Amino acid sequence: MQKVYQQVAAEDDVEATSFSLTGYSLGGAHSAYVSKLDEQEKVFNFEKVLLINPSVSLYNSISILDSYLDLARNEREQPLEMSENIFSRFAEEYAQQESSAFSQDSIFSLFKNAKLSEQ
Repeated sequence: MQKVYQQVAAEDDVEATSFSLTGYSLGGAHSAYVSKLDEQEKVFNFEKVLLINPSVSLYNSISILDSYLDLARNEREQPLEMSENIFSRFAEEYAQQESSAFSQDSIFSLFKNAKLSEQ
């Protein structure tokens, strides 16, 4: 996060007046950790930290993620194919963009044009 802010500040002449942090689900747990870490390091001094539906049990959340690659049932191919499909679609869309710069519009366009299903 520090490197990203340094890059944005240098390349785009951005100066932040405050920082806030939000995380959803497992990202909520990450946000809590990052916030605690920043209390010690005092780099961002987050004004607000919002945890949306954070994981109650990290073990349970990781177990769910691990079940996608259940090696005991030898069902590894389907999730790997799904991941490859998603990354391939994003790569195709990314290659067609006029700029490699990430913005809200370019990220939205990437998802919109990749035509991913709910599954």
